[in-house]
Amino acid sequence: MCHHGMQTFAITLSHLRASKVVKKRLVSDAKYYIWDDPYLWRLCNDQVTHRCILKSEIKLVLHFCHSKTEGGHYGSMRTTWKVLDCGLYWPTIFREAHRFVLTCEQCQRFGVALSQKNEMPQ
Repeated sequence: MCHHGMQTFAITLSHLRASKVVKKRLVSDAKYYIWDDPYLWRLCNDQVTHRCILKSEIKLVLHFCHSKTEGGHYGSMRTTWKVLDCGLYWPTIFREAHRFVLTCEQCQRFGVALSQKNEMPQ
């Protein structure tokens, strides 16, 4: 992040109306993110940098990773891992993949296994 970016972050942080705990959490979480115009990147637990996608792109990405032409219609965990394998990320990825699979007509018709014990809590 360039000097200007750090300055902007500091100004934004100082104007937030939030508790010290919330501000501390924001600063702590920020160390995992890198802004490289025009993209925001996140260093994940696997030490791989993933590109953060916009909310408007989530459904398209999930559809691509879930409904592949060579079979597809995987459960939510496999769909999530396919998204991560593509190098993409957003904070609610596990929850969104689970919801997407639950609403997939073809999966509901043919019964894709959605065992709760295999799902990651968020």
